[in-house]
Formats: sequence, structure tokens, C-alpha cells
Amino acid sequence: MHRTLALALTLLVVACNSQHGGSPTDGSPSTRLTSTLAPPIVDEPTGVTPLADVMKMAPGARVKTRAFLWMSFPHCPPCPPNADCEPCPPPFYQFSERAHAGSGSAPGDIILVDFAAPEPKLNVTTEYVLEGVVDRPGAAQPHLVLRVDKIAALEPGRDR
Repeated sequence: MHRTLALALTLLVVACNSQHGGSPTDGSPSTRLTSTLAPPIVDEPTGVTPLADVMKMAPGARVKTRAFLWMSFPHCPPCPPNADCEPCPPPFYQFSERAHAGSGSAPGDIILVDFAAPEPKLNVTTEYVLEGVVDRPGAAQPHLVLRVDKIAALEPGRDR
């Protein structure tokens, strides 16, 4: 199911980008992460729930988990004049239990993340500690979203 969700979101992003001329990783002004604030660095966090267990939690639960940025699509470029564009998806971030290791790598469990503004400066090689509330926005959004209000980067170079 997670692979199907990831594939569906990827296709949605590709469809939107092909209509608008951007890509989530091309660094164009309309698609790059906008914040220059990096999350604070922490050592080994306590009270962390594995991402697989977060996926089973009821909406409204407060949780702290560890995950890697897998894919981001923070902004959708505006529709060009006189173009017939389909609506773009809202901004989203996918976090996974595994670091991104190239186009053939598998993410494992994935959760969508929504950040309180401003979005932090993130990269796919850093493991993050995410704290927030589990949400299921409704029938139109059948998967869980973690509404993150605290984020920290784990200290680099540590065996986990």
C-alpha cells in the first residue's frame, strides 16, 4: 500500500510539473524549499515511536518519530497565461524510515508531513526527529499526515 501511495503521489507531482514546467528537485524558485533555517541538531532522542507504529495511530495522537526526507513538493508554480492547467496538489513532504539512496532505493514506511511555517531547510541524507500530531484530513485524503510542530536533525556520523 505504501508503494502504491508513493507511486500515486509521484505521478501526481510529475503530472503537475509537466503542465507547469518545474520539478520538485530542479531548484527553480517556485519549487525549492524556501527557508534557510536548518533544524537544530540533537544527540540521541528518547521516547521515539517507530514510523511503522505511527502509521497505526489514531488521529489526534501526539507522537515523536525518526525519519528521513524522501521527497518534497513545497510549492506548485502558477499556471502560465492562456494555459489550461489542472489544479496542483497542496504542498507536501514525504518522510520515510530509510535514507534516500538513489532512484532504485525503497523507502520502507512513508508518512506525509505538514510543517508549521516556515518550512525548515532539509536534505535527504539527514535523519530527523519529528514531533507533532497524527491527522487524517478526511475521505479525500485517506492516508495519515503528521502535523509537525517540532523538528530536529540527528547528530551526523552516529551509528543508529
